[in-house]
Amino acid sequence: MIIAGVNLGQTSSSKPLKDGGAALVVDGHLAFALAEERISRSKAAGGYDEALRAGLSQCGIGQADRLYVSSCCQPMLTSQSANVRYVDHHESHAALAYFASGKSEAIVCVADAGGDVLSQSPSAGNWWEYRRQQLSVYRARSGHLELVDRQFDGPSECGLGEMYRAITHFLGWPSGRHAGKTMALSAYGPEIADDAKLFFEWKEGILKSRLSKFEPLKPKDTARKLLRSIGREQLADAWEKDGSEAARAEIASIAQASLEFGVGKVASYWCKKLACDFLCLSGGVALNCTLTSVLNQKHGLTVFVPPGAGDNGQCVGNAIVGYIREAGEPPSLGDFPYLGPRQQISHRSIESVMREIGVPGRITSHMNAAELYSDLADRLFNGEIIFWHQGRSEFGARALGNRSILANPMYSSVVQRLNKLKKREYFNPFAASCLDQESASYFANSQWSPYMTLAFDVRPAAMRREIASVVHKDGSCRAHIFRREDNERYYDLIRAFKEKSGIGLVLNTSLNGPGEPIVESIEDSLRLFKSTDIARTLVLDDFVVEKD
Repeated sequence: MIIAGVNLGQTSSSKPLKDGGAALVVDGHLAFALAEERISRSKAAGGYDEALRAGLSQCGIGQADRLYVSSCCQPMLTSQSANVRYVDHHESHAALAYFASGKSEAIVCVADAGGDVLSQSPSAGNWWEYRRQQLSVYRARSGHLELVDRQFDGPSECGLGEMYRAITHFLGWPSGRHAGKTMALSAYGPEIADDAKLFFEWKEGILKSRLSKFEPLKPKDTARKLLRSIGREQLADAWEKDGSEAARAEIASIAQASLEFGVGKVASYWCKKLACDFLCLSGGVALNCTLTSVLNQKHGLTVFVPPGAGDNGQCVGNAIVGYIREAGEPPSLGDFPYLGPRQQISHRSIESVMREIGVPGRITSHMNAAELYSDLADRLFNGEIIFWHQGRSEFGARALGNRSILANPMYSSVVQRLNKLKKREYFNPFAASCLDQESASYFANSQWSPYMTLAFDVRPAAMRREIASVVHKDGSCRAHIFRREDNERYYDLIRAFKEKSGIGLVLNTSLNGPGEPIVESIEDSLRLFKSTDIARTLVLDDFVVEKD
């Protein structure tokens, strides 16, 4: 049985949808998953055509037996054909988080800017004027998901995701996709300790916005109204009229504190009510790693966030739900999350691409892995930035050691060099990949974090100086903490760096240029390598490409 999970590229009213992709379950095993943007090379591309074509080719399949699809911002489609079935938007998010966690019992909280419309609206273009999904809570037990709560499901209600999206627009970024910048900037603002300064109130199990209604097509107006609702109009003026960076950071802090308050109240309420302290978090809000740290440290919850927590993960969620409906049991997740296309890498294929796109340099083959890792460890220790490309690409928004840019965390100068390539603002931090047995030396309350979706406080102060390039303004670090069985080659490379430097982690950021998807093919990596002077070493599996 072949089950394909995909995201629709547009609604029935022709509203474009982003973050497309395709996943395949083949005979009970998740065999493939890829975001559409990785093939099309268009950031946040919607739809699934190219990704599905790549998956079918990879698996040697002509077509899938069933296609399970999801949409957004419209009533869930009910018409069914022989081969197409529809999946509830929030159920898809919840299924990915729960089944990827490997736990039998969990509370699953799905929060985003909005999912399916919950009533059949006469005007699908005005989807926000009808009941719709924004925050859903599920009880997950023994392979089953039970919806136990919905919040912000009334017409025109401004939920957590919509609040954060509106503030992100107001702070100068043209899309809610830049919400991570709001999160990063919030660390530069003051601590918000007074609940009266937050955008939400909590009463008897219900989270309410101080804003009575919102208009998603006017996010800046929504942000101004939110600030007015807590008597902070002067902050809005200070940023909009005077360009005050202090006001901008304080607004970001209020938004972040409001998000942490809201999700914290809902999650802890249901975890206590249902006597379960393991929380799966999914939906776009789950990409906020500062939030996950607060849920763990302040509320005492063990938090799991899957790769692809945003809408690009829906293709996998749909495939999981589809297989359960067909077979009565969940599929094996196999090599999750390393599920991209396989590509044969040889001296000849690299040389051919280098010649085709004009990359000057030489290729060295390393048959002895230990020698390769030792050589790369020396380069990292001496301050080089290394482009690292191996095996199948990882699914999701984070580079997990197969499509990564690596650097020595001791050198703060690498931050400026990487910002030059990525064109990132000064307040955006870089993440770290850390060997599991070394994590307690660097991070408070550290835990296995194989998908780089959690943040941890760095300790002690001296250690913050030692790994300065991966420590954020607030003393935290988004960390990829993994075991050797998760990614053997990448683990052995960092272990070689540990032997050389005494430090069991490296700076790890995704292998891509500004505004581009993470690279997929060796062609993508070589083009990026050619375009920048920040790195002179590109590793492609066992081959090292060095610029002349």
